[in-house]
Amino acid sequence: MSLAIPSVNSNLSQQDFDVIDYLLPMDALRLICSFLDNPKDVVHFGLASKRLNILLSDTQSWNSLLCKHFPDSYAKLKSKEKGFSLYKRLIHIENNIRDGKYHLQTLYGHKDWITCMAIWNDKLISASDDLTIKIWDLNTGQKLQTLNGYQHRIQCMTIWENKLISGSEKIKSWDLNTRQEIQSLKGHRDWITCMAIWNDKLISGSDDFTIKIWDLNTGQELRTLDGHEDWINCMAIWNGKFISGSEDRTIKIWDLDTGQELQSLIGHQEPIICIMIWNGKLISGSEDCTIKIWDLNTGQELQTLDGHEDWINCMAIWNGKLISGSDDDTIKIWDLNTGQKLRTLNGHQSGINCITIWNHKLISGSRNGIIKIWNLHTGQELQNLTHHEKMISDLKILDSGKFVSSSFDATIKIWDFSSS
Repeated sequence: MSLAIPSVNSNLSQQDFDVIDYLLPMDALRLICSFLDNPKDVVHFGLASKRLNILLSDTQSWNSLLCKHFPDSYAKLKSKEKGFSLYKRLIHIENNIRDGKYHLQTLYGHKDWITCMAIWNDKLISASDDLTIKIWDLNTGQKLQTLNGYQHRIQCMTIWENKLISGSEKIKSWDLNTRQEIQSLKGHRDWITCMAIWNDKLISGSDDFTIKIWDLNTGQELRTLDGHEDWINCMAIWNGKFISGSEDRTIKIWDLDTGQELQSLIGHQEPIICIMIWNGKLISGSEDCTIKIWDLNTGQELQTLDGHEDWINCMAIWNGKLISGSDDDTIKIWDLNTGQKLRTLNGHQSGINCITIWNHKLISGSRNGIIKIWNLHTGQELQNLTHHEKMISDLKILDSGKFVSSSFDATIKIWDFSSS
């Protein structure tokens, strides 16, 4: 028997609903819901009759829809809240973003610009050019601790287990429970620029042109990777290999077990600023205004994405698309399979310094202190947030309706779109 299901938005007769009620099992109703583009249609569908009303409390149907329409929030909150109630809350947040309704909290305490941030449980950790690291309670905004001990700017941080690893002229390890310094790793001869964790190893890149691998349990230096001719700007780990991008215009691929240099990728005409991995490919952004895509297995350059007019500062991946932010004041969206430029987001009046993605939305921070929120499906600018006075240095997503921004104005702001 073939059964045609009328459109949810059409005028359904009672006879239509009777057919749906008595002929379709629950699995079939869930299948119908999976094809509905908007969760609002599921509500309308569920209110159509007494039996269909069960869909409003069917966790499986709603979780599927939430995963599709609110992927980031669903991933973070599915263990705490499920179904229709979570959907209603996320729709409330969507409406607040559209209407510009939010609660803003500013964290004061640093005396110079914020260089980087990290999130640990319900704590925010911030590092500053005032040579301190501060730990904040994200629920109250209260400053819990100030970590001292550096003589130079802290440029990067990462978290391993319950430890904070921070990099300046040397690397320090801190116990986040006791907030005490555990280790000081000395070996680099210049500032640490970037770090990554691999198993129980720390990998650090420096202005001294070298990369070092450390045992995080003992603090022992295990190996030095020496081959770049200028400082290290960025790094990534893939399939037991380490990838480093340098001011010397090259990208190098190393074997992490042996420390052997496997390949040197040459093609950019200016320093490499940022790199990321996608589907066995390396994506690199450079001061030469281009983005290149490389095959990580062969080292072959596959494509050059050419369209920006100034250097590439930051990149992110969304739904098989690359989003790139540039000093040319624009954000571009590219199809990673074809290399085609799909859209340019105009609106910033200064270079884009950092970007992050949340629930099909892009949050971008610029050098003049402006933060913008964009709809990635349409390219529409949803909000223009102007409360910072200087360059945005970092952006972190907290949960379904909150994100944190840090700035060269020495403040941190928590933006909450989930409040009434």
